[in-house]
Parts: sequence; C-alpha cells; structure tokens
Amino acid sequence: SSFWAVLPVPVEQGGLSLALSVNRVKSFDRILRLEDKNGWFETPVGDGYGYGEDDIGGLWAYSIGGAIEISRHTSVGASIDFLEGKDTFSRLTDEVEGAYYYSFRSNLEDSYSGYSGKIGISYSKGSNVQIGAVIRFPTPITVSQMYDDYQDDDGDISITYPTEAEYEYTLPFSFGVGTAFIVRDLLIAVDIVYTDYTQLEYKSGFSSLAEANIAVERNYRDVLAWSLGAEYFFPEWGLSLRGGINKDPIPFEYYSID
Repeated sequence: SSFWAVLPVPVEQGGLSLALSVNRVKSFDRILRLEDKNGWFETPVGDGYGYGEDDIGGLWAYSIGGAIEISRHTSVGASIDFLEGKDTFSRLTDEVEGAYYYSFRSNLEDSYSGYSGKIGISYSKGSNVQIGAVIRFPTPITVSQMYDDYQDDDGDISITYPTEAEYEYTLPFSFGVGTAFIVRDLLIAVDIVYTDYTQLEYKSGFSSLAEANIAVERNYRDVLAWSLGAEYFFPEWGLSLRGGINKDPIPFEYYSID
C-alpha cells in the first residue's frame, strides 16, 4: 500500500533531498452479512431475513517533497500531497415471510479528490536525541457521488435510476511533535498529533451550509493522537526488531471506541 523514493541532491554545503511517494491513507474494504438463519443468504429456503453490505476502494496520497539542512543540527522540509480515491458501497436486503417477499439493492459510488501540504522541522542533539514538528495545512476534499437503487416490495417495484451529487468540505489544520532517543542499539520514539475537528467546514453540496457547519461544531471534537514505538538492532544478525502502540481517537463527540 505504499511506494516511496528519496533522492539526494549534490550541494556545496549541508544536505538537500527530494522525495516522491504513493501511500494508501485509507482503505474502505469491508464486508458485512447478517441473517436470522445460518446460510439463509446462500440458500434462501423458507421464511428468513438477510442484510448485507459490500464496500471496496481506497484513498491514495501522491506526494512530492524536499528537505534541506539549514544548520549543522537542523533540517526543514515541505511536501505537496494530492489525494485521489474511490469508494463503492452496495447494500442489500432480502426478506421472505410466507407469501410475502421483499428485496432491496442500492449502490453508492464516491469519488474523492483533494490536495494538502505539510511543513516540518527536525533538530538533532548530537547522535542520541532527535526532535521534530510538523504542520499539515487544511485539506480541501471534493466528493462526487453516483447513487441508484432497486426495490421489490411483494411485486411493487420501484427504481431510482443513477443520480449524481457532489459536495465539498475542508479538513482542519493538524499539528504534531515527536522525539526519538537512541541508546546504543535501542531506539525509542514518541509523538503526539493534535487536530481540532470542530474546524471542519462544509463548502458546498447542502441546501443550508450554515446548518451543516453548526452540526459539525455540535457533533465533532478535538482529538489528541499519540504513538510510542521502539526498535532494537541485533548487530551480530543484521536484524532489527520493531514494535509500537498508538491511540487515534475518533472525532465524534458522543462516541468513544477503544
């Protein structure tokens, strides 16, 4: 889900590097099946009920960036990120009760596009301590949608033919800091990232943008994500053992998921 390359650039003094990357930043792949009898969806014999969801797709970031040393211990860098992706979501319901039959199918396809950028700074204190900070700029996202459905309610058939819609929103600033400590063959790293999702803003696609953004302020919150990791190098084997833990809270005011 990722590919990257770092290219050193010869300079008279200090260091300069350019980088390219492709990263899948979000996977939408998911399958859900609910049924009141085991196997009823595959063999719908007799009365029964089944519900399902199929979701497939991903969101990708294509990035180009660079960094340069501005002093012996300090480097600064920046990147431009272009976002693109697609999410195809299908929903199905079947129900049989005696002579009654109900079936529903719907498809929703979201196409994402957007852009963002980041700037960062890194400071090293000797060879044992490194400190960094990064700011992600607001990220405008455009979502183009295509929807259709089919419903058979005991012979009463209704169809929604493909309809299009589009809306835009902007994700807020994000700010992160981190540090790494190196003691011989052991490296320990920790970072925190702060994002205030109450600053998320809808730009178009709603009959009332004011109501949509009031709903954001009422239902979203700011979150503080953190990560802690370590790596130990076994020089005699040429092997590194790495592990870590992180917490990334969801930004909704009334939900908390561990």
